Amino acid sequence: MVRPKHPICDPANACKAGVGGIPGKHSGALRQGRWFESTSRSDTHQLNLHLEDYHGPLDRRLGACVRGREMITELYVPRDRLVALMDAVRADFRAHETNCIYGTIRLIDAETESALRWARSSWACVIFNLQVDHRPEDIELASHAFRRLIARALDQSGSYFLTYCRFASSDQLRAAHPGIGEFLNAKARLDPEGRFQSECYRHIRGLLP
Repeated sequence: MVRPKHPICDPANACKAGVGGIPGKHSGALRQGRWFESTSRSDTHQLNLHLEDYHGPLDRRLGACVRGREMITELYVPRDRLVALMDAVRADFRAHETNCIYGTIRLIDAETESALRWARSSWACVIFNLQVDHRPEDIELASHAFRRLIARALDQSGSYFLTYCRFASSDQLRAAHPGIGEFLNAKARLDPEGRFQSECYRHIRGLLP
């Protein structure tokens, strides 16, 4: 397998999109990068177990005064815009000291079957997990961080995964999902009594009255 040449794929530079000054983050990113190198970049690691509420013991061990969690968002950009997106996000995270804990990059093909397509083109997909403490002020900071991430994707003619983020503005929602109005109108026509709905649907409906 050919070793990637671009710096964003190099384990030695893996942590540079994050925030400097967080103890252990640089060395942890290097160790993880070397481990991925040793596995020939196999995706079988994704079949590993998921520890429920792992953050509870972590908070206790670190002596945290408030519970924390990771919050997720998923961005899409044309594949030739991936580097530009990562450069913009790196600058944004450094400027705002955003604590990005984990992320993945993969390639996705265009999806053509659903009414509200999540992948309108063959895109690069980037997942970001941000560490957020359970305090109103920190959740508010997170809302700004996620809106900035969506804005960075839109700057590159991209989009975001609709159900992962409630912090998007109505303008961002329309820009990222141009078919949302037609979808909601069809939903109202086919289900006038509103029998089929979810919390996510009600949130979107509230954003676009």
